[in-house]
Amino acid sequence: MSSWAPKPQARHSPTGTR
Repeated sequence: MSSWAPKPQARHSPTGTR
């Protein structure tokens, strides 16, 4: 459930840092 979630330390997130 947290795979697609926007994470601050995610490598490539849909709505992460960028």
